[in-house]
Amino acid sequence: MFCRSCGTAIPAGGKFCPSCGKPVSAQAPEQKYNYFFCSQCGQKLRVPAGKGKIEISCPVCRNRFIVQD
Repeated sequence: MFCRSCGTAIPAGGKFCPSCGKPVSAQAPEQKYNYFFCSQCGQKLRVPAGKGKIEISCPVCRNRFIVQD
């Protein structure tokens, strides 16, 4: 996890940032992602996990396709 204030890595279980001292409890939990590859250009795409069936658009070739989480 990283500090939202200064970007310093915070050790697991840490309650305060070791660099700036800001409390960690106010930070949101890290979001999990699924990775897909575009069928046209092969670009690796990161999509938030737990969203179900969604349509995504490749930022490289603009190919649009539907993925199931």
